[in-house]
Amino acid sequence: MDTGMSVICRRQYLFDIGKDGGECVHWLWVKVLVRQISTGLYWKSGTGWVAACDGEVFADSAVALLYCVANEMRDVHVVLSFDDPRYDVVLHPFGEKGNELTTGELIDRGEQLKKQSDAATAVTRQNVQQMKDLLAGAEQSAAAMKERKKQIPFGTKTSHNDTR
Repeated sequence: MDTGMSVICRRQYLFDIGKDGGECVHWLWVKVLVRQISTGLYWKSGTGWVAACDGEVFADSAVALLYCVANEMRDVHVVLSFDDPRYDVVLHPFGEKGNELTTGELIDRGEQLKKQSDAATAVTRQNVQQMKDLLAGAEQSAAAMKERKKQIPFGTKTSHNDTR
């Protein structure tokens, strides 16, 4: 995706950086860069990941973010880099580590989990029914054995030594 930006694209912002409530007003230049979290390198179209001084400068943070989304770049931070690094700002559009799921991905994952849960619930219901059937069969067998036992006449045992 072509950002339509020249290699150097800096914005000038007016900031009050006076000390002790002073009236010192300075212009600060800011560059908007895309930095890969895992390597610390910066994005440059047509080249890939490069050192900070060679990184592509985007018109603003929204353009940088849209570029990352369009190119499925998740392992990134958007960096607002000022001439004075004390004022640098790091934005975490995809989470601090760059691997958090987006809202759409969370919704899709939730739907997948619901389908899996529904399927597991159906299997569980089948297993419960099978267990109930087996238990009913076992109870019938026990009742039949008890009935057969009742049919056997009760008698005393005679001992072999008892010959009168």
